[in-house]
Order: sequence, then C-alpha cells, then structure tokens
Amino acid sequence: MRKVAHEALSGSSAITFQQLQEKGAALLAARLLRTPERWNAHIGHIVASSMLAIIYRWSWFDPQTDSVVRQIFDLSHRIAYAAVPGNSLVDIFPWMIYMPEWMAKWKRTGRAYFRKDTDMFVSLMNHVKHRMVRTHYYCNIFVT
Repeated sequence: MRKVAHEALSGSSAITFQQLQEKGAALLAARLLRTPERWNAHIGHIVASSMLAIIYRWSWFDPQTDSVVRQIFDLSHRIAYAAVPGNSLVDIFPWMIYMPEWMAKWKRTGRAYFRKDTDMFVSLMNHVKHRMVRTHYYCNIFVT
C-alpha cells in the first residue's frame, strides 16, 4: 500500500490532483469562515478527506467518508495516547502483560480496537478491489 500511495502522490502525478486540491482549499476556507475556532479539526478533516479521495478515489461528499475520517482520527488519538510512557499500568508493572484476558480489561479493549481497526482497513482495501474488478482494472497486489 505504501508503494501505491507513493506513486499516487509523487511530484509528477500531483498535477492530476490540482482540481481536488482546489476543491479541498475551497472547502477548508468555507469551514474556517464558519467556525474559525475549530481550525485544527478543519485542517485534519480536509487532509484526511484528501487522502481518501486521492488514494481510494472516495467522494468528498460521501457520508461514509466522514465516518472513516472519524475512525482514522479515533485510531490516531488512541495510538498517540498509547505511545506516551506511563499512560498504562502495564508500563509501570510489566508483569501485567501475562495476565489472562478475562482479568485484564485493557487487553479486551485492545483486542476489540484491533478488530475494529482491522475491519476498517480491510473494508478500505475491499472498496478499492471491488472498484478495480468492476472497472476491469486488475493489479497483482490483490491476488489471493
């Protein structure tokens, strides 16, 4: 996926996304004019929506795009929180890693988030795969 994204976002291919970038800039400006105090959320949403539009060819105005953007933000916040040393008791008491899942709520929560996030990324890939098959464009990446 990284290789595909790199090719899609290279300097020479950026010209093909000029209209998309202009649309994103217009949407960002409109949102900033409406609620300037939420500038950070607006920028994050436009960036994530742009990436979904460029990499996965999603529409800006598809309600599912907003749902996926929220899921990606949720994932990134959880990763950022988990990366801070000491935010979890298992950081302080490493022996807790050996506790069975029924005793460790954090393990059950982590496993549930893993399933949820995996489902999200698999659905993104399946969306692309379905569109490629539907348009008769085939790529060796999806050979199973």
